[in-house]
Amino acid sequence: MKQVDGITAARRIREIDRTVLLIYVSGYDKYLKELFEVEPFRFLSKPLNHVQFARYFKESCKRINETEVFYQFTFNKEIRKVSVRDIVYFESNNRIVYIHLKDGSDEHFYGKLNNVEKELAASRQYFLRIHQSFLVNYDYVKKMNFFNITISYTEKEMELKISEDRQKEVRQQLCKIAGGKAVIEE
Repeated sequence: MKQVDGITAARRIREIDRTVLLIYVSGYDKYLKELFEVEPFRFLSKPLNHVQFARYFKESCKRINETEVFYQFTFNKEIRKVSVRDIVYFESNNRIVYIHLKDGSDEHFYGKLNNVEKELAASRQYFLRIHQSFLVNYDYVKKMNFFNITISYTEKEMELKISEDRQKEVRQQLCKIAGGKAVIEE
């Protein structure tokens, strides 16, 4: 790097975010002691070993996915949070949003499902908006067809209807999750 060295860049990154995983690639082993200061995830020497790089990259992705993400909301002037991976689905009814959790318990707050959907768009968890009143965590989907979705948690199974106006969008979302391009016939 021409304008700044790797150690300085890492220090600046750490000032902004302590959780970023850094993988150093360098031909200068003399900087190894300085690296302890910025806590890298891994170090690779040049020339680059592509097999080792692939392994480190997969390990870093696994570590990132293990990091718990929370959904935060306010109810009765109290800030609460729940783990996003524990949320089975959100249900909206008369301006109250219910959070149905995998252990069978529920939380609720006043709000709009549209806002919840926007907030969760940046999370690593996939949620499907199957109906005006339902936002479902894809991890709990057991089966589905064009019209219904079955979710399964804590030995419960529940079938929810996919609204007619959202069927095409849900299919497109599923294709995106699967990594393919949606081919939808009109």
